[in-house]
Amino acid sequence: PPASAAPATCELALVNDSDAAVNAYVTGREFGTDRFILLRASGGPYYLEEPPGPATPLPVDASIPLGAPGSGPVVVTLPRMYGARIYFVREDTLDFYVNPGPALVEPALHNPADSNYGKVVS
Repeated sequence: PPASAAPATCELALVNDSDAAVNAYVTGREFGTDRFILLRASGGPYYLEEPPGPATPLPVDASIPLGAPGSGPVVVTLPRMYGARIYFVREDTLDFYVNPGPALVEPALHNPADSNYGKVVS
């Protein structure tokens, strides 16, 4: 069926079931507009804006702190989106960058040249 048959939003419960502090990141593209989107801890989406040049650091904090280990879920509301990814990082934050287009540069955790290399993610 067409994607438009899906609800306009969907709730996602994120839980820290580890033994450390965890930050989550949710990225994707908005259905219908193709714009890159990141969810924020405030619950609202952040849409990429045209950067001044390549590899511009993301101008907002897109981390979603999951609370202490064993705490209750953090619920975020997803807009209708596709190509979504969820990153979890322990005891740290991730760096995201924006290229002209605008296009999101997501972490390349296997690349020693990436600022996120060596961070504990899942």
